[in-house]
Amino acid sequence: MQNQNVVITGGTDGIGRAAAIQLAKLRVRLLLIGRNPDRGEAAVAEIKRVSGNDAVTFLQADLSLVKNVQRAAQQIRETFDRLDVLAHCAGNLFPRQRTLTKEGVELSFAIQYAARFVLTNELLDLLRTAPAPQVLSVAGGGTISGKVDFDNLQGEKSYGFVEAIKTTSRACDLLTVEQIARYPEITFYNYGPGLVRSGQIVKNPVMRLLMNTVGRPFSRSAEQAANDIVALVRGPYASGFYVSSAKRNDAPESADAASCQTMWGYGQTLAAKLSAAAQHVSTVSLAALRRRSARRSNASASICPSLGTSSPWRPTVARDPSGETNAVAAHFTPKETEVQTFFSDF
Repeated sequence: MQNQNVVITGGTDGIGRAAAIQLAKLRVRLLLIGRNPDRGEAAVAEIKRVSGNDAVTFLQADLSLVKNVQRAAQQIRETFDRLDVLAHCAGNLFPRQRTLTKEGVELSFAIQYAARFVLTNELLDLLRTAPAPQVLSVAGGGTISGKVDFDNLQGEKSYGFVEAIKTTSRACDLLTVEQIARYPEITFYNYGPGLVRSGQIVKNPVMRLLMNTVGRPFSRSAEQAANDIVALVRGPYASGFYVSSAKRNDAPESADAASCQTMWGYGQTLAAKLSAAAQHVSTVSLAALRRRSARRSNASASICPSLGTSSPWRPTVARDPSGETNAVAAHFTPKETEVQTFFSDF
């Protein structure tokens, strides 16, 4: 795998971090994606030290928001000319109460389905440039039985964190089957590590107690799960579902063609709506900024006509490296209720 380009989401903690260390020792070029910059810098430093591989970088991104996923994809395209492995290891500790992101999507579904759907689609051309591209998703590995309730994908009717785990796992199962059918030139793995003593799970005091007592005989370490991930991407393994020790598992019976296509269509519709909403907010922000700028210019001109439009009272529009207007720096932030209303018809 030497000199292959590898992207790992959730690569700063848990299974993702353990896999990153092992892959770095194989001399790949690694890009880790995570939300916390301090943790990201610490992970990069440790991986470089342990592996002796300096080709490790970190990209800060909150993948619960589709606009951030798209921005991350753009930065990946600017970093690599091809992508050999994309490993989706990012997850979250499922909240006990239904929680929405700023884009109006249920948090667990946003991170563990929407982000994976969008990031993979955004990077398809880069993946196809590699001689043997692979996409791996840490999910259920086809072990969660039952059908997807398309009317309750985001806990709209009822929510429980156990049901949220099942729903996102089933949704990822359907996504994997559809990806395999649509993109035979790419190898897709849906990997279920089982109960792992690491990352988000051990941060919950109750779960940590259970894992260290009655659950310990049935749980695995992050390093053991990482061994499976590395084995899969080193191959050769066929596209499909895998569980602990990289054992092949059957696709779930619920993953029929109609359900897979419905799930795919849902992902496409959701991504399109979120992209449209981000564009809408950006347009509203810029228009409001221009109106405010005009009001301040007129006010300063009436106080001191000699100042005109060069007045120091004129607000400065800040832009991030992507060129997007920074609404906070421009002193205009759209109300969250307005964004929520924009999604209300989904």
